[in-house]
Amino acid sequence: MLTESEKTFEEFCRDKGIPFEKIQGEENKTPDYYITLSDTKIVVEIKQFDPNYEEDLILDDLSKNLGKVHIKSVTPGKAVRRKIRKAATQIKKRTNGKLPSLLVFYNNRLLNNPANSYEIRVGMYGFDTIVLAVPNDMSVPPYEIDRKFGGKRQMTENCNTSITGVGVLVKDERGSLQLQVYHNIHAKIPLPHNVLKEAGIKQFTLEPKMQGESQGWTEIL
Repeated sequence: MLTESEKTFEEFCRDKGIPFEKIQGEENKTPDYYITLSDTKIVVEIKQFDPNYEEDLILDDLSKNLGKVHIKSVTPGKAVRRKIRKAATQIKKRTNGKLPSLLVFYNNRLLNNPANSYEIRVGMYGFDTIVLAVPNDMSVPPYEIDRKFGGKRQMTENCNTSITGVGVLVKDERGSLQLQVYHNIHAKIPLPHNVLKEAGIKQFTLEPKMQGESQGWTEIL
């Protein structure tokens, strides 16, 4: 039986005329699909964000109109990092160092959407970190000299290089399904930008590093 995310992904592929093939294998042991774009075969793994225990409690309280206020601290990118770690081995096994791959997220939560551009950036590359200079003269306070990615990163030169990019299935303002792809700059098998562009898929990569500035996403046009 297909999950909601798999049904949505197949609907997207049919709408866009993208050939797809469901990969048959042991449950949770292999990625979900092959797709073909411009003669390029791509391994695709679909991961769905479902309501967790805390969200179920909030929805239950709201349905009963109990008037409770729920405040919970959430670490940015935590849910994304968990999905990347879970998918990495499956994807690496199927790509075998020869095929590009996409890890595609689908949000099935009502209150919190972890599949947003900020949490994906933090999940892939780590938290924004401020680099301080500490002068020898103790009368001079430390001052900022740069910003860079810090801890909790899942995409590095040596980690999860088999994941070419992270995608998100979303609906546009007209209700049409769209796929947005965030490229992994450390991918062993990159996807040429024209491959996704010809399929009408929005794609993003990191901005060039500028001294003293954090790197955000920039759309590839």
